[in-house]
Amino acid sequence: MVGVAHTKRECWVIAGFEPRTNNESSRLRDLKSGRSGLGFDPVVHSERLTATDESAKKSAKRVLNELMRGDPLREQSCWKETPLDLLCRRGERNGLTRFLSEIRDRLCPLFSRTD
Repeated sequence: MVGVAHTKRECWVIAGFEPRTNNESSRLRDLKSGRSGLGFDPVVHSERLTATDESAKKSAKRVLNELMRGDPLREQSCWKETPLDLLCRRGERNGLTRFLSEIRDRLCPLFSRTD
């Protein structure tokens, strides 16, 4: 099964971001309301990251890079360690919840035992 994000794959990762350090908290705070802030929380409302130009304020790629600093392991932790119910709540409008439901309803039964 292949998953493709409704808007951008990056929005799904951002939806799972939980700051671990003071530095990460500061970066998120700056993204929300700093000098060039978005005016909204990109973690809670990642579906609002709609810009196609990667350098634009509302670019999901830019926001992801700001939060992760290019660390693929940190990015991976956003979808591996974040509780599923939280991912589903945050992913209501960016397609993640629908994708996770499809996995649960269509893929998981293929691997369940029917003894």
